[in-house]
Amino acid sequence: MEPIRNGKKANIWKRSKGSPRNGGADAETLQASVNEYDETVPENIPRLDELQESLDYEGAEEKHGDMFFDHWIDFAAELPGWIKEVRRGYWA
Repeated sequence: MEPIRNGKKANIWKRSKGSPRNGGADAETLQASVNEYDETVPENIPRLDELQESLDYEGAEEKHGDMFFDHWIDFAAELPGWIKEVRRGYWA
């Protein structure tokens, strides 16, 4: 599989329902995680620690829960499904 092409990359965040970017994730770290994801090991989310460190709860458009911890738990739970959706829909 090829990484997401630049033309498609710009539209990922707009088109994808419930995008982690809307949850405050750093776009570059999220993109790297998507590119490095291996569907043969679906429980292993690349750069998960970096995503947690970069998560901007206060700046998130879609907040889950009343505090960062609740937000992170929901974010991390939804991430594998979102990555699979993006990879299936945007890889050449």
